[in-house]
Amino acid sequence: MPIERYYGKAETALVTLGEKQLHFAASLVGERGLGKFNYVQIGVDPELRRIYFAFFEKPTPGSSKFFKQSNRSMRRMIAVGGLYAKYAWFDALRRRKEKGKRQFVLEEVTPDETDAYPTYQYFIAVGD
Repeated sequence: MPIERYYGKAETALVTLGEKQLHFAASLVGERGLGKFNYVQIGVDPELRRIYFAFFEKPTPGSSKFFKQSNRSMRRMIAVGGLYAKYAWFDALRRRKEKGKRQFVLEEVTPDETDAYPTYQYFIAVGD
């Protein structure tokens, strides 16, 4: 019988694909200081399969609301149903049964990534 991996309920510093949202773990929000932001601008690189993020305190053209699930947790979310509808490869990832395969590490954009820098501060690489 194959070994099945167990995923604990404790949040780690990851971004998780939910049914209609991207979930930013409370530890990630605290670690990166994202709790002070209310809006997010999202960029997609279909070739590299990266989702880029720029965070803002006030709304900007094309930005999405960065909202809390409750007042008791620092966990934050972004509604991304439109991204799932537009990019089939992204939608396929959220349908994975194993939670670990729907979790991604938030990475910082560096100055040598000239296409994204300085517009976006962070990204997740969701390619297989």
